[in-house]
Amino acid sequence: LEARILKRAETSGRSDDNLESARKRFRTFREQTMPVVNALEEVERTQREEGKADGDVPRMHVKRIVADGSVEQVWDLTREAMDSFVKDDVLSACARLMKAVDEGDAEAYGKACDPALLVNDEEEDESTEGGEKDGEDRIARIFHEYESARVQASPDGPTDAIRTPTVTQKNVISNAEVDVQDGTHAVVSYDRTMTLTIDGQEYECEPNRETRVWRHGEDG
Repeated sequence: LEARILKRAETSGRSDDNLESARKRFRTFREQTMPVVNALEEVERTQREEGKADGDVPRMHVKRIVADGSVEQVWDLTREAMDSFVKDDVLSACARLMKAVDEGDAEAYGKACDPALLVNDEEEDESTEGGEKDGEDRIARIFHEYESARVQASPDGPTDAIRTPTVTQKNVISNAEVDVQDGTHAVVSYDRTMTLTIDGQEYECEPNRETRVWRHGEDG
């Protein structure tokens, strides 16, 4: 590695392309960077062990990138790693959203949604200029009208069933695809299959292809 740095110094024009600077960087990496990496990897291992019983995956992920290629090659590897983090976040957020729907938890659903983006094909682009309360009301309405009440069942099953104490709802997500836009925005599409249990009788609805847009905000 030292030989490669000295070779690069012949044409790079960088003042720090010398053995003294390189060895200082190596020492800093060993003494300051690696202990942090090792600690984070230990957190990941601990989370994996603790999550085995419940099937949870660790929220901490450490990626090791071999930086012996060109700047472009290393950047491609880095971007791929960062995009994988975003994809994990998006899929986890979708899972929490579906859990809120299954449990009829409008409050948890609302925390994950931007009311300005909740517009369907038959609805005009409504804004939230009326204030926070209007946005909350709109999310609650969409939750109950779209997420909880919308049912496209088989001909023998119920249609437009309303959630009651004798009705439970479960959603299964499959064939998910995530397109990371710029590191903070992502578009996820998936097949959503809804199963209703009414008085003990299960009705499986036809799968629907859904698309959601996610972005990182102040709260994640």
